[in-house]
Amino acid sequence: MIYPIILCGGEGKRFGGDIPKQFQSVISNKPMVIETALRYRDSIFHNPIFVTNEKHHDLISGMIDDHDLNALAILTEDEPKNTAPAIALALRYIQDNDPLATIFICPSDHNMPDILPLINAIKAFNLDSSIACFGARPTYPSTEYGYIKLGEERDNDYYDIDQFIEKPNERLAEKLCRNDKIYWNMGLFLGRNKIFIDAYKKQASALWKGSDQSSISFDYAIMEKIDNTVGCPLEIHWKDIGVSHSDG
Repeated sequence: MIYPIILCGGEGKRFGGDIPKQFQSVISNKPMVIETALRYRDSIFHNPIFVTNEKHHDLISGMIDDHDLNALAILTEDEPKNTAPAIALALRYIQDNDPLATIFICPSDHNMPDILPLINAIKAFNLDSSIACFGARPTYPSTEYGYIKLGEERDNDYYDIDQFIEKPNERLAEKLCRNDKIYWNMGLFLGRNKIFIDAYKKQASALWKGSDQSSISFDYAIMEKIDNTVGCPLEIHWKDIGVSHSDG
């Protein structure tokens, strides 16, 4: 079974109010973090692990209880430090409890009305030495998403990643959208816990040891630096809630 790790420590309050957007009810009458947990209730998944910051522990714990969910753990940071430190916290927890585990990392503020293409892709993954990320076909030239360029197929519709492309300007975004090998980077990651840890030890050893407290993204700290990444293209409606374009 796969451990879903739900990242919910951000402080963005793009919709107003006193709490970050992932704890608000934006796409339904449920908080987005709960919507995220409900997506991954397939039989291939363990109960989720939530990673947040200390001041939101009680808030998310109450939401989990209110919606009759079970959490494997709620892990907390003393303050938000972006995705690389948050993921490292979860990796350490799983290493102590199930070192041979496979993990799936997902943000808590995305909208995917039809999750089946993603679930099927996760079930098809069998590249034990790789870290996978997932791509959605661009529907407009976004300057607020990162992109991935896919290369040769490896197995079961997983491809080598030839390039990670940071948020582009408008001209480049328009060019990227015309290339059928380029997809939005959805910020979802899948692989064996050990492979993630090995990548941290090689590419971000100080962060892994805890001596570097930098706020840095997982993409920048790890994914863009390793050579065992694969990407899976999805035909799926996907949106990172809070970006300015209304048609994602």
